[in-house]
Amino acid sequence: HSTGKDENFQKLSSSLLAMGGQAGCHGLELADDLASGDCNANIDTFHTIQLSQDKPFEIEHVEVWGLGAEPDMDSEKRNVRPRQPNLQTRGGNVDMLDLESQIM
Repeated sequence: HSTGKDENFQKLSSSLLAMGGQAGCHGLELADDLASGDCNANIDTFHTIQLSQDKPFEIEHVEVWGLGAEPDMDSEKRNVRPRQPNLQTRGGNVDMLDLESQIM
């Protein structure tokens, strides 16, 4: 479950796939080769527990699913609209009422 403290739900870059947390401290992080990863229970994004006994850990198997028709990559690249971080969108005025409005 989201805590409402930040919106760092997922990150995908050429070096990693991560969920929750922030740079250097993700809830779950998979390296670009999908052979190793890291995890941390001390993040603001989700209410979570330590997901692996070993930190970092080795990955034995990864399963990836896709739903629907295969996308046209050129069209996808043309139509991408990166989401603006919440602090920029709302001018930096983040308070408790603002956070509650996002999770209600």
